[in-house]
Amino acid sequence: MKRLNSLCVAAYLLLTSNLYSSIIYVDAAVATSGDGTSWAKAKKTINDALMASSDGDAVWVAKGTYQEQLVISKNVFLYGGFVKTESSPEDRNLKINKSILDLSAFAKGVGVDLENLSNISIDGFKITGSVDRGGIYIYNCDSVRISNMDFISNTFYGVYADYSTCSIEKCFFQDNFQGLSAWVGSINVADCSFIANYHPFGFGGIVSVLTNCKFYQNTSPMYIADAQTSINNCEFVQNDNIEGADHYTSGGGAILFSVSVGSTSITKTKFICKYSLSRWSNIS
Repeated sequence: MKRLNSLCVAAYLLLTSNLYSSIIYVDAAVATSGDGTSWAKAKKTINDALMASSDGDAVWVAKGTYQEQLVISKNVFLYGGFVKTESSPEDRNLKINKSILDLSAFAKGVGVDLENLSNISIDGFKITGSVDRGGIYIYNCDSVRISNMDFISNTFYGVYADYSTCSIEKCFFQDNFQGLSAWVGSINVADCSFIANYHPFGFGGIVSVLTNCKFYQNTSPMYIADAQTSINNCEFVQNDNIEGADHYTSGGGAILFSVSVGSTSITKTKFICKYSLSRWSNIS
């Protein structure tokens, strides 16, 4: 029976490894950086692993804190939150284990820079402490998947996407200046929570779909400018409206529309706010 179990585990590991060109392991706790071929020989930093990676590789990052700014130049799959006993990313317990990208030591720059890439995933990290450009910057990318992420206390944005197609799934945005900002392209946002951000979400010139998202106690409304938007089964609860002179800081407490709401569909969505919807320009 023990031999059979060992064979089953070996077969499963082989199947998992075939999903990627190769797996590179990262663990901040190792004394000396290795070649990344196993947890015992893990790279010490995520950047070391990214530099050694090729298109199609996976980078598995152990639970811990990493003070790094990442520039990803390959089409890779970046997974955090491992306790080094898992056989696949599906085995992680991300409710209690995430890899933390701490940006508080950097006065300038972004946490993760993605430009001119396709088919890339980032999953299982907490990004916090940015004092400049924010958590993840995405430009001119295709098929980007951001999932199981926490974006906490970033001075600018959690995620910024421009000229890109992205999916944002099962993410948590709290205490950021802006949770999520997307312009030109398409974005699907599902099962995300936006809590106590100044601006929870802003997008324009984009096709966007929001499903099963929660917006609680944000200080400014979600902003939609000339975007084709579908909002389904979402909740907007106790979002405030900061009164001010410009269009970003006056209007609805839940959603502020620019130009027209004609291209927006809202279904099965709950609003519990002093003000819910508002439009500010070119409305007849």
